[in-house]
Amino acid sequence: MSCLLIVFLGRLHRGELEVIAGARELEVDYLLIDDRSVRRLAEQILLEPTGLIGLLKIAKILGRVDSLKKCLDILIDNNYRISTKMYRYVLGDVGEDDGKL
Repeated sequence: MSCLLIVFLGRLHRGELEVIAGARELEVDYLLIDDRSVRRLAEQILLEPTGLIGLLKIAKILGRVDSLKKCLDILIDNNYRISTKMYRYVLGDVGEDDGKL
């Protein structure tokens, strides 16, 4: 584990830190992580983090998902937390925002 990540040990979960360290070692382009504090750390060491919503947005853009709204609504129905602002933003970004929530 790199020295930078050792500094964060105790403040962040060891597994998340190992994912970041592995991503650096493998020189990946993107890192799938939802936790905000871990995403900030990833950005600080020049990784490009994205979360589940970002992954679903990419899937919609690539035509792998017909309706991003349906996916987000299923997540919300299963207690996934997403702000109204983020919900509307991401749907608007892919042309699915109907102005309702």
